[in-house]
Amino acid sequence: MAARGIAMKRLVLSKSKTKNLMKRIVQLGLVVLGLAVLFPRAAYSEKKPRKYANLRAALEAARNAKDAGTEDAALDAVADSEPAGREDVIAIYDAIKDVEKKADAKGDKKALARAFKLARPLQKCTEPKHHAVVAELLEDESRNLPRNFTPVLGHGGGQKNEKETIQFARVSLLMEVAGKGKNRDALPGLRKILNKGGLAGDRASGAISQIGDPQDLDDFVQRVKKDPKAQLDFSGFGVAGIDRIMREVDSEKLNAQVSGALIVRLARMQGPGAPQRLKTLLKHKDRRVVETVSVALSQSMTKDDSGPIMDMLKDADAEVRFQGLVALVEKTWSEDKAPIVINLLKNDPDAGVRSQAASILGRKNVKSAEPELKAALTDRSSRVQMAAEGALKWLSGEYPRQIDKSVEDSRRNK
Repeated sequence: MAARGIAMKRLVLSKSKTKNLMKRIVQLGLVVLGLAVLFPRAAYSEKKPRKYANLRAALEAARNAKDAGTEDAALDAVADSEPAGREDVIAIYDAIKDVEKKADAKGDKKALARAFKLARPLQKCTEPKHHAVVAELLEDESRNLPRNFTPVLGHGGGQKNEKETIQFARVSLLMEVAGKGKNRDALPGLRKILNKGGLAGDRASGAISQIGDPQDLDDFVQRVKKDPKAQLDFSGFGVAGIDRIMREVDSEKLNAQVSGALIVRLARMQGPGAPQRLKTLLKHKDRRVVETVSVALSQSMTKDDSGPIMDMLKDADAEVRFQGLVALVEKTWSEDKAPIVINLLKNDPDAGVRSQAASILGRKNVKSAEPELKAALTDRSSRVQMAAEGALKWLSGEYPRQIDKSVEDSRRNK
């Protein structure tokens, strides 16, 4: 009995100690929670972008930061700033080059992130007040860039890759703001970079075309005549570029390779009036022009272009009809268009158009098309059969893998 009494006493004491211990743990937890509420707020406030006197003060703070939080706060402030003038632009550009040098020397894994934050203010340098300094920097780069500069872009390629990625990004950004700002002062430097070739030269051609000097348009056409494989971006020339290319094509003085190389450029033409001008070429006698324009229009048309899309669906060229279906489903689709697509599935002579029609009917869940889709299971083309089978599975709620290929692949197997 005595032993049992001692045991019970120990058990009571043990329970009491356990209760006290749990109470202490709860109290300690509340203290920790209080600290977690207070101190992270202080830490967070350290990470918030501080107010600096100006952009260069923020750059200096980032350069002299003793810890990551202070550096991030300063870099965020730089990223949200707008360069006031030449000195700010030069300071930012020098800071990016400094990050590039450190990446080259140390293999800094955060170098790209720093560089892209620093680059954000440069994106705002399209205004005329920045034209001179952007042109000056591009002139310097045109002397320093190696020929055929085409870096391996992205992370994970070692120090050389990091360095080249940052170098290419900052030069590309200068060319981008020169193009968007239609900075004619920058044309001499851009032309020199173009002549050096490589991916940098290709980017330079895009900026040059955005600026839109007729002299450069003529130069681009002559370059293609000499080398049909020349990497040149005509897109920024817009309507002027379309008209210049069509004058060359319509002259019928070019061989098929050169005229084809010029026609391909039509697909990327952008700018005010370009889509409207391209629409006028849907009836052109050269089927290469019609097919290229149809691809471009299928991507650029809007919900207000129902008329031209209907014209494309009636065109004699299968590629134009195919691209008309792409535009229909992506730009102007409504339930009342279903009979048009069903008719193409039943009667179009081209297997690619029929398979595209079947896929659309499945994707758009057109239940009324089920009889025609079942009939298409015995189509003379295996491609159409596969698209119809996928569409029927889509209607039944089963996601078919093959539907994606049949919808997206514009290079049809006839």
